[in-house]
Amino acid sequence: MIISFIGKGGVGKTTITLNLGAALATYLSQRVLVIDGNTRAPNLSFLLELKEAVSLFDLITDPKNIVKANTEIDGLKVISSPIGSNAELDFEVLKSLLSFFNLSFNFILIDTPPSFTSETLTFMELSDYSILILNPEPLSVIEAYRALQIASRMNVKLLGIIVNKFRQDAVVSLEYIRRNFSLPILAVIPEDPMVQTYTLEQKPFSISNPSTPAGRALMELASYLTGRKIEVQLEKRGIIGTFFSLLKKLFT
Repeated sequence: MIISFIGKGGVGKTTITLNLGAALATYLSQRVLVIDGNTRAPNLSFLLELKEAVSLFDLITDPKNIVKANTEIDGLKVISSPIGSNAELDFEVLKSLLSFFNLSFNFILIDTPPSFTSETLTFMELSDYSILILNPEPLSVIEAYRALQIASRMNVKLLGIIVNKFRQDAVVSLEYIRRNFSLPILAVIPEDPMVQTYTLEQKPFSISNPSTPAGRALMELASYLTGRKIEVQLEKRGIIGTFFSLLKKLFT
């Protein structure tokens, strides 16, 4: 299944894409390929320490380069992008490449660029589904509604919405989102300070500390996408525990 994640810049697409992929691979034994589709300003490689950086262009040159895209997470491969690349992705070549890898992976998750560039539209068109990510604030909701209209014109299948960085005092309520978008809300990911902590560690919070509120929400989403229940021992680590963990790493 190929899923592209769309939304304005800053809503958390990259973080969600990577952490969902890590959860699917770790807890549900899925074979997952995560692709950084933002070839001009890639971010994915900053969130995970990669053994070797492999780009889409490396795969187009030789699909066998996929063997180099391993991570420390079993079942998860990551395709990054070279920083500042201006190369254009050929639609037909990319279509053939994704079709080829779709046979080897249970999920291909694509982190799209933050605006509706030709690359974003290409990834949307080549995906089985797209998932709309928004924050509960006016500008994000306006951009999400624009994305909904574009997807409708392209006949793109939208699986649903992820509401990220949610707070109880959010300017835009969940009820407003439900009422104004004809899509199901797949996950509500609360604003969680632990997300930033694990981002600095270059570790997916969904597997490093799944007991965080954001981690629990992503495990529920992974369970929904596969139709399988996740059973995992949740560790209560917290911010203080994470701080001491970082100190331990510095002095060992």
